[in-house]
Amino acid sequence: MSAPQKPIETPIETPIETVYSLDPATPEFLRRHAGVAVLEEGPGFQIVNAYREQDLAGHQDRAYIREALKIRLEGVAARLPEGCRLVIFDAFRSRETQRALFSRIWGEIAEANPGYDDEALFRATRQFVANPYDYSRVLPHNSGGAVDLGIAGPDGKLWDFGSRFDQPDDVSVTRHFEAAHDPASGFTPQRWERVRENRRALFHLMREAGFTNNKDEWWHFDLGDNMWGRNVGQPPVWDAMEPQVHALRQREGREALASLSRGRRAGAEPERGRERVR
Repeated sequence: MSAPQKPIETPIETPIETVYSLDPATPEFLRRHAGVAVLEEGPGFQIVNAYREQDLAGHQDRAYIREALKIRLEGVAARLPEGCRLVIFDAFRSRETQRALFSRIWGEIAEANPGYDDEALFRATRQFVANPYDYSRVLPHNSGGAVDLGIAGPDGKLWDFGSRFDQPDDVSVTRHFEAAHDPASGFTPQRWERVRENRRALFHLMREAGFTNNKDEWWHFDLGDNMWGRNVGQPPVWDAMEPQVHALRQREGREALASLSRGRRAGAEPERGRERVR
């Protein structure tokens, strides 16, 4: 498993929300590249598509994202150590999947904290999952402007980030390992330092590409959505991307059927030709 080639001395500052600055050209760049794109498995990306793997309701078969984010992520991937790739856990997310995820994380937290009442469960779940029943705003992943990701080494194994993707507890908080080593944590001092280095590498690469981070989730980054806007003092650029994804999938379906039809006709033509010769 690879890791940063040299120690990263720049910490992840606190509070995270105050460390971002906005390139004045970014909003126009985002508006120019607002279309739907697809992240594909390749030299720069390892596509996990976690909710498809988990068969979560409403999951997508492909990693849809805004074109602007794809462009910026390609730039991030190009700066990784040789042989490393960005691991894409999730990008665009439907409202249906958001509801299913909210319910699942609620259940995990309830099981781990049997003394929580509904209000406490709601607050704890909201720390890690946007409320799918809030229609007053466009949810980050539903806008196509949020991405959940990590880094894998040349061996294809995810770097050690200290917690699993979607782990709903304090270990997932981005700055958790910026604190001094906690002997009661179950982490050795060496592993604690390695996780700190890995999180710093991911955070600073994404920040330099214009993304902001969800402070409670080391894996979650935003560009052009409402969480990004709140962090940089700008209105969000993106509306919901769900209608565009739906239209794209319908078009892809029609093209697939047309291709099947063309193949069938092409296979039948030689047979008809032979009949004419006879």
